[in-house]
Amino acid sequence: MAIAGIQVNTSGAGEVAFGLIPKGKVEALIQGHEIKSDNQSMAISFPFLIISGPSKDRKIFERATIQSSNPKATAFGMRVLNSLGKAVLGKPEGDWSDADLAALKGKRVILDIDIEPERTDPTTGKVYQARNRINGYEPAVITASSSYAPAAPMQQAPMQQAYAAPQQAYAPALQQPPQQYAQAQPQGAWNGAGMAPQAAATLPAPSMQQQPQLPPQSNYAAPPPAAAAPQPAAQAPTWMAGATG
Repeated sequence: MAIAGIQVNTSGAGEVAFGLIPKGKVEALIQGHEIKSDNQSMAISFPFLIISGPSKDRKIFERATIQSSNPKATAFGMRVLNSLGKAVLGKPEGDWSDADLAALKGKRVILDIDIEPERTDPTTGKVYQARNRINGYEPAVITASSSYAPAAPMQQAPMQQAYAAPQQAYAPALQQPPQQYAQAQPQGAWNGAGMAPQAAATLPAPSMQQQPQLPPQSNYAAPPPAAAAPQPAAQAPTWMAGATG
């Protein structure tokens, strides 16, 4: 014997015994739904994957009967849909559609898990083992961590803009004093005619592009030309003739 072409033998493998899920509230993920039907009824099966607590990764199922010859089974199925729809989708009582069932998949919900004790059917004598059942549903708790992440970049942007503004306003102030100093001390403070440095303020300022390094030299070059001032007078013949006569 084989399954899909693979030889399978379970001898000596033992049995799986997970035991019952403890009573209490756990967070679970709705993994989808499956519609099951036979000649007498139709029901929707919901598998839940527990994602918190000591029973994490365990599964539990809910069955909501939507059509049956037993009115009690159908009434219970409608209560299951109302409770699940309100807790997960915020859906009020009313009509359900395939789109509503599809919207449940991937959603989180809080399950109130209980344990139904072992019982014996008084009519047939059949014994039913103890099993888990879901007593109710509650909306999953939503934390605030997802809303806090986008707020951090919004607080940093104004700080960067406010810090850049003083740098732009301060840069021109550093460049203006050198320009004013170059105009206040023109090159023509001494022009070879023995003029005092104070008279240079009345002369037109020369172009700054001709000799930008001369303003400091004009303050120290004035004394040597002052001693050479009599040289133009020695070349005049009229003055020499008047002195001899």
